Amino acid sequence: MSPRWDPCISHRDDAARQFIADYFSQIDRDVLLVCGAGFDPRATTNATLLQMAAPGRLRAHLIREHRPRPDVPLLRNADTNQAALQALMPRSQVHRVDIFSEDEKTVVAGKRVVDMFHRLPLAGATDIVVDVSALSTGVSFPLIRYLVGRADTTAGFPNVHVLALTSPTTDDAVRTELMDQHQMVPGFGEELMTTAGANRPKLWLPQLGKRATSALDVIQNRMRFDEICPILPFPARSPRAVEELVEAYRVQISETWLVDDRDLLYAAEDDPLDLYRTILRIDTLRGAAFRIEGGSMTVLSPLGTKAMALGALLAALERDLPIVYVEAQRYKMAHLPGVQAYGLIHLWLTGQAYPAP
Repeated sequence: MSPRWDPCISHRDDAARQFIADYFSQIDRDVLLVCGAGFDPRATTNATLLQMAAPGRLRAHLIREHRPRPDVPLLRNADTNQAALQALMPRSQVHRVDIFSEDEKTVVAGKRVVDMFHRLPLAGATDIVVDVSALSTGVSFPLIRYLVGRADTTAGFPNVHVLALTSPTTDDAVRTELMDQHQMVPGFGEELMTTAGANRPKLWLPQLGKRATSALDVIQNRMRFDEICPILPFPARSPRAVEELVEAYRVQISETWLVDDRDLLYAAEDDPLDLYRTILRIDTLRGAAFRIEGGSMTVLSPLGTKAMALGALLAALERDLPIVYVEAQRYKMAHLPGVQAYGLIHLWLTGQAYPAP
């Protein structure tokens, strides 16, 4: 079978902004936006675009991620963004989502946000838009998984779209204090935790990012992988992106992971579909090679840019691949980047644009 999202209706940058202006301005579009109301300076940008396109036809669920002992300046930024979003979209609800259990030992955000949306009424909307720009992986990925699953099994379910603002400058300004253990994103490749899954040969595809070294070390130290193929962004907006990442991960690549240069993978930094196709191709070839031995498992760790993380998400949705990451206990931001032109990605995942699955 051909890949589900090849071809995929997608847009980038000016084409994405034009699509939002043209499509959501149609009077028969009733839009439900799901977005983060946190400290990230990107939190209000896409909401503004949608409000301009669909005034009076836009309602929103604002997710306020809560972590213990938050940084006070970032908490003030989050309050400001939440107030701006509520003023922009009067038909909005704010939902506090605790990332951790009460003892702070277990990550519960993914299951809680899915349970919450299972109870929320979605009827009346023609389009659900998930803006992942200011949402964490542990919240956005399970939510998108849930919505795509509902769309596949429910006749007349709203179209599901994903928006993401990309900004390496903003991402680089964020500092994270990580947990000391890895987590699996709920709903993805849960066979990995079974005895059968644990005994299968495992290929790890870690996405390299400037501030992901500690997280990838935590994962590699606590899991056994038979092969490792790191993913690098190429082509990338920065001409030296690959060289800088290879230097930053020099010890891991050559001494810890023992990766041959021929095992490095490359995918376009701003095109999620490029990485999506690459992961599917590798998973298909590896599955055929290990079929006699009972199959293998391809494990993803999308810890780099949001655009490439969306490519990993699409592959994980299609093949039910496990996603392993490390949750942030708290954030800090050395400085807030000034006004800048963000890259914008739009993906239309399910709905009237595609044949019934």
